[in-house]
Amino acid sequence: MTGFADEEDTRKVQTAVIGRAGSDTPVFLPYDQDEFDLFMRGRSRDDFYCGTLLGGCGKKLSAKRYTEKKCHFAHRPPVHCRRTANGEAARVHQPALLLAALPRT
Repeated sequence: MTGFADEEDTRKVQTAVIGRAGSDTPVFLPYDQDEFDLFMRGRSRDDFYCGTLLGGCGKKLSAKRYTEKKCHFAHRPPVHCRRTANGEAARVHQPALLLAALPRT
């Protein structure tokens, strides 16, 4: 396996949500193709969205499998997303984002 963790490309989206754009169920797409295959078992490539609670655009994402670079999610064209948190940290901090999005009473 190559040094995927050392590869820096902030355009690659590693986190998504499942089921719908406003979902509160984040997932992290593994970098490695073998782990990608395990991750995708039982899932459709149409299950993933750029989560609005993650600061995303709400559009569908495609899971991309690669052998020479990191596997990642990609927006389907046309792309007009301004999301800045694309890595695993976006998934880890999801609960804080969800709390911030709740209406205050």
